[in-house]
Amino acid sequence: MSYHGPTYGPKLDEYLSLRKLGVGISRHGTEAPSEHKIEAAIDSLNNPKSVNCDTFEIILSMERPPECAYLHLLLSDVGVFPSCIRLLRTYCKEGRGILDHAYGFLCLQVMALSVEVAKLNQVEQLDVVLEELTRISTHVSPYDLLNHYSRECESNEFCKEEYLRPSPRLLGWHTDPDTRLETCLASIGGCNIQDVLFLLDQLWPARSAFLQASECAANSFPGWCGLFYVMHGTLVKAFGNFTHRRETPEEKTHWIHLLQLMLRYVICSKRSEDITLARLLRDCPGFADRYETTVTMPLDCDRIVKAYSDKMGKLPTFVYAYVVRLYEFVCVNYHVNAARSNEHLNTICASTLEESWAELLRANLLSAGQWYQFTNTIVTNSKLLMTSANHQVNKPILLSILTKEDLFDFLGRLFLFPMSVEGESIGSRGPTP
Repeated sequence: MSYHGPTYGPKLDEYLSLRKLGVGISRHGTEAPSEHKIEAAIDSLNNPKSVNCDTFEIILSMERPPECAYLHLLLSDVGVFPSCIRLLRTYCKEGRGILDHAYGFLCLQVMALSVEVAKLNQVEQLDVVLEELTRISTHVSPYDLLNHYSRECESNEFCKEEYLRPSPRLLGWHTDPDTRLETCLASIGGCNIQDVLFLLDQLWPARSAFLQASECAANSFPGWCGLFYVMHGTLVKAFGNFTHRRETPEEKTHWIHLLQLMLRYVICSKRSEDITLARLLRDCPGFADRYETTVTMPLDCDRIVKAYSDKMGKLPTFVYAYVVRLYEFVCVNYHVNAARSNEHLNTICASTLEESWAELLRANLLSAGQWYQFTNTIVTNSKLLMTSANHQVNKPILLSILTKEDLFDFLGRLFLFPMSVEGESIGSRGPTP
């Protein structure tokens, strides 16, 4: 999209609508910027007066070959991450919401790209990725390749026995000599707790726009999974794991807001991001894992139910109670649009049952651990339907859902499967990956 108007571009909803329609694509969609032009755009991030939406889109043009070979330019002395934070502080200080315009969204996109590059650089994988990017054909997406390596590196950091680890190897923590704050990813200028709290404080009031933005970001280069990974790790590093003390009210609020924002992104995210996002949701303190109604507008409620239904159609992983958390999130929010409350409840249950059927049909491929996680998901969701609602449920509608023939058919097959010939294979498989 070419911006000849205000520095901050069009309003976010207008910008996202045009992107969905494929209208108003920037000239950088067809006219590849040179390496010099990309480097100049990155260098200009230090000068707020020279930055506009076009600046961000030049940087984000590295989503495709051959420009993707220039990703190393983000490891610049300009300090991309703190520079973007300063740009957003200036933008928001003038009374704007962080996602009022395309500017805030595109700035977050550049920040998300920078952390992906910095993480790969931290574990000496960036050169490997760049070499592969120079060889890929037009049929292979740089997004998919970058996503594959990033999620693999994140997976290596998670520990089943120890929750709330700040990813010391992947994020490269150090004490900044100027701020005296624990800071990660020095190669892009560093990220610290003040940066993350600023983002949370700005994004939470804008959570309605954030849901819209998540729908676009989840399907655009580079995605926000890596950005959430850094935000999560920063809270852990700054606040600790609460094994020896109670949380303060402020710490509790920040963790709850991070979890709720993640859930909004998760219901829109790609399946390739599931395993990292599932672990991030799991690795939140228990006091944050309390689901209450946080949707304030009927339209947001409609979007959440639609996104949940689409997400179930992609068969998300059920490990670490991932589906349970998504189900509970939508169950405590669907009623906000009272006029469509019954319709939404039917949609939620139908989508969940359809996903469960799909998993049951491939149950012969599951290990014993996966079978346990699958059946535990079914049992927990069944209880949540009747216990998690923090609002008045239409009892006749609920009764009709619980007595549908499809549900009884599913439960019967679920109970009998372990005794079938195919079910004998469950115990013979290895542990859950």
